Amino acid sequence: MFREEKNNGGPTVDGARGVSIVAPGGAVTSVPTFTHKDSQLMHGTSMASPHAAGCIALMISSARQMDFPFSPYSVRRAIENAAFKVPELDIFAQGHGLIQMEPAVNLLKELSNSPDRDVNYNVTINSHQKGIHLRGNYGELKRPREFTVSVEPKFFKSKKLDPEQKLAFHARFVLINDASWIQCPDHVDMSYGVKTFSVRIDPKNIPSTGPHLHFIQAYHVGQIQLGPVWEIPVAVMVPEPPSSPVEPRSSLVSLRGGGPIPAPAVCDHKFVSTQMKGGDVFRKFLTVPTGAAWAVVKVTVSNLEKSCRYLLHTVQLSPEKSCRTNEHHKWLSFGQDGNYKTSFPVVPELALEVCLAKNWSSHGVSDVTLELTFHGYVTSEGSSQLTFLGSQGVKKVDLLCTLRPMEMMPSIVFKHLVAVLRPQESRVVPLPLPRDLRSEGRRNYMLMLKYQFHLTRTTEVRPISPLLSGYLYESEFEAQLIIIQDAHRRIHLVADAYPFKYSKKLDKGEYIVLQYIRHDKLKLLESMADIPLHIEQKLGSSISLDCYPSWTAAVSEGKKILPRSLQTGDCVPVYISTHVTDKTYKNATAGSFLTGTVSWVKDEPGKKASSYPATMVVPEPPNYKKNSNTSPTRSSGKCPPTGKEKEKDGTDSGAEDGGCGPLPKGESSASLSTAASSSDVKCPPPTAAPGKKKSKEEEFAEAERDLRVAWIYKLDPKGKGKELYEELDSKWSAHVPLHLARMNALDTADDKTGALEMANKVISLIDETKLLMFFGHKTLPADMAKNKSAMERERGWLCEALAKKGTILLQQGTDREEVERVWTTLLKFVDCHGQTVVNFTVAYCTEKGWYSKAIRAIQKQMTEKNSIALEEKLEKVFELVGWVHLQRLTQRNKLVKFPNWRHLP
Repeated sequence: MFREEKNNGGPTVDGARGVSIVAPGGAVTSVPTFTHKDSQLMHGTSMASPHAAGCIALMISSARQMDFPFSPYSVRRAIENAAFKVPELDIFAQGHGLIQMEPAVNLLKELSNSPDRDVNYNVTINSHQKGIHLRGNYGELKRPREFTVSVEPKFFKSKKLDPEQKLAFHARFVLINDASWIQCPDHVDMSYGVKTFSVRIDPKNIPSTGPHLHFIQAYHVGQIQLGPVWEIPVAVMVPEPPSSPVEPRSSLVSLRGGGPIPAPAVCDHKFVSTQMKGGDVFRKFLTVPTGAAWAVVKVTVSNLEKSCRYLLHTVQLSPEKSCRTNEHHKWLSFGQDGNYKTSFPVVPELALEVCLAKNWSSHGVSDVTLELTFHGYVTSEGSSQLTFLGSQGVKKVDLLCTLRPMEMMPSIVFKHLVAVLRPQESRVVPLPLPRDLRSEGRRNYMLMLKYQFHLTRTTEVRPISPLLSGYLYESEFEAQLIIIQDAHRRIHLVADAYPFKYSKKLDKGEYIVLQYIRHDKLKLLESMADIPLHIEQKLGSSISLDCYPSWTAAVSEGKKILPRSLQTGDCVPVYISTHVTDKTYKNATAGSFLTGTVSWVKDEPGKKASSYPATMVVPEPPNYKKNSNTSPTRSSGKCPPTGKEKEKDGTDSGAEDGGCGPLPKGESSASLSTAASSSDVKCPPPTAAPGKKKSKEEEFAEAERDLRVAWIYKLDPKGKGKELYEELDSKWSAHVPLHLARMNALDTADDKTGALEMANKVISLIDETKLLMFFGHKTLPADMAKNKSAMERERGWLCEALAKKGTILLQQGTDREEVERVWTTLLKFVDCHGQTVVNFTVAYCTEKGWYSKAIRAIQKQMTEKNSIALEEKLEKVFELVGWVHLQRLTQRNKLVKFPNWRHLP
């Protein structure tokens, strides 16, 4: 008999057995008829549970047929006490043993006359645990421990029980204990009520390392043959000593000013398992040394007969936290002799459980060696979370290398901005349906909270309720639900107690968040009427904080910290600048903060395993005032120059982080208003040439020109619009936005020939070779970088003109060779999914029969900014492909996505 390697084993976090009984559940061939199969090889708890349920049904049927009384308590007691202990199975994995039908029915019949038949004994340890479970966390095995045990009898259907029976209840139990290091009373006398006594555990007297499981079992005096009535599980995991301990070094200096901390020994563990066959599991418990941050485990397989699979599982159990908090789970496949190496984070001084199991279906035997090494560091801010204040300017963190030499390279990266919302509306309503009634007729209530937020761009969003998220079965509240709707009440996202599983990419606009919380206490819900909600938004680009070796370097933006090798005991100060760009403040509200990760190690495995959360509270957005005639850098703490200051020195701060280069001759920043921007190229505002100051007359002439260019698109292209264009063309013939505006106006008026002529004119005004040479640089030299914004604008104009030209040629159905040249040229500059080129992309791909490429282009544009025109294009492509069902679905969804659109087919 073997144990399926993925099945659970005990004990649980609160000390219970974890496994009550075992039943056949491996290589099961019978499957339900709805699978339309006569057999299928399946295994696991899902197969064993039906076996156990069937056995219990047979027991109840036998009891009714033989007409003897029973209760749920006596049925469970009969199953557990009649189970067969399988010698080959681990005691933690089999509980009471393998379920046995005939002995269980016989024992159930004997229990029908027992005074404990209708009584269940509720055993609790220290008021909340179900057993005693010691794992060596934080040195808990270095001294004897005492536990308070409470035993309370509970009668079956106690509400209907005669009070005289409760008064007459009396039971005497003998306590049997087979471990010398466990001390407990010899017997317990009980009446109806809670009985308490003490149990003392002395771990120092445990003879060997490894897991130890014993039970304090209570037998009813006079009915010893019926087995134990209740029990207290006692599980003690004595950690394995290191295989190659190093002599402890002298104490290291404390980082928190609390005196010296002991220098931990470098602990290496090595375990060898020979002749390991399918279903074998070896389980080890280790002590994680002080100062450890991550562990490296290496699994080596030798003498392999056939290919096999292993399951590597490590876990550290933290109080009041899920097992998944500190868990590592990995399947390993070996086709020949070899090794696998991985790293994972660890919590210092918390016992580490390491399990390696061979898949039950892997044939043959093999030798396995597992080696585990701890690495780590200690920081002055701890290793669970690092918090910054954006207004702090510079934060100092001391880094101490504790166990082994390491390569240091600090990295602090933020990827999300979290906005804190307060409810705008809240009300508590009673739930009227019968299903919402609790026991004794108590009614449930629901708190309804409404929040609102605004997105300035398309981004990925996740709602988080900081008070309730992460708790489900252990939560005090019956249910919680979060719904995100847009302004048209369309539902975009639904999340529950674990919102970290749910995220949604939302378009720019206004959104409503509804949060529902249920509980039977009205006052409790009323007190939560103002709880905040977090909206986590993914940043367009991650934000990295700069690290410096000294405070002087940090405040003056000097030389940044470089990778450095640290020896054990080295303590290095790291100064982190909390300056972030103005772009971050743009979407921040009061209470907003950034979330990300921090790591201190250079090598990738250690960096990934030892990184932990980082948070930075975003301060109030800067309020630049006109109080300076200078233009200092941001590190000086002063404001950048305002509009009037720019006029004095003839310069402009330009775009964020350094601004842009000079404009081409004869152009101004306002000229961009008439040029259709490309989604592929986002151009920052232009700047004036350094050192050159325009006269007021020149600025007025350019502003007048740009205003008149903007009206070309609005006026009749064959009347006033034509006259205005010819007038401006006589003065500004090299001004590209002028011809782009005329091209769009003629195209809107369905003058394809004129629009094609304007597109060719725009293309002739732009030097394609110069653009290709400029954007062909992987890294722009300093003298070329200043012209980047101007070149990006020209690229956008060229792509728009090419796309318009290609679209018109496709519509006219002439000159296919020119269409191919346009497509080839366009691909040299941008990808084919941009807003200004998507029409040509869809038309060209449809013409060529590349329907999937056309659909991808439309769908990508829809994720950035959807419109009815894009939906109709998608419908048309689905119709050409013959996907009628998707065409109908897209058509119907327009009513949901665009409620104001009422065109019905």
